[in-house]
Amino acid sequence: MAWLWEQLSGWQQDQVEAAAKTELARLEGLLALPGGAPQLLADRLTDRLAETGGEAMVTSPYGWLIRRGLVQRRSCTDHRCDDGIRLDTGAECENCGNVIHLRRARRAKITAQVDRELPGLSERERRRVLEEQLREQVAIEAENLVWRQEQARAEQARRDAARAAARERAERERQEAAAAEAVRQALPCEDCGRDQAAGLWVCRAPHEAPRRRPAPAGSWQRRGAPARSG
Repeated sequence: MAWLWEQLSGWQQDQVEAAAKTELARLEGLLALPGGAPQLLADRLTDRLAETGGEAMVTSPYGWLIRRGLVQRRSCTDHRCDDGIRLDTGAECENCGNVIHLRRARRAKITAQVDRELPGLSERERRRVLEEQLREQVAIEAENLVWRQEQARAEQARRDAARAAARERAERERQEAAAAEAVRQALPCEDCGRDQAAGLWVCRAPHEAPRRRPAPAGSWQRRGAPARSG
């Protein structure tokens, strides 16, 4: 991969780096255990490069990395599928096997339908009608696949946004807590006025623990209750 990287301009390197970071974050969200995304992406790039025939066969390094090397290629509708392999488990994608089975069943169904509705066709005409209906069905399924993929991308974007919002919220709460603690630590001693005493009495004997000024007498009483007389 080093040779491909060296062929890129500075702007192209920035774009590829940003695309890689985005894909790493997305892959991390698919894994049950964190930390495996870098190896997954490295394996994908290695496989795609071997599929191409090596670095010497890549004529456009930037286009290859952005459109082929880094991108996930689903063979079915499962968002965890990449070239027929499950990203989360590394095993073969079961859904891809189901797709092959469904395609065979679809062909058998359409063949039976053509034979039933057009029994007098010659073998050549029968084959033509069959292929035509199969193409129509494939086109319909392709449209459905595009729709499902769009829905999957929208759902993934929603999850990513929710995770980002949670991280921002946690960071904001951490900063607020740190600011509140800094203000508390800056409070002067309630007895001598010494700074940075967190409101405690620091002018005490060495054996005494820090303590706050006691509440005024009678503060334990309920608001509006008459004071107890001697």
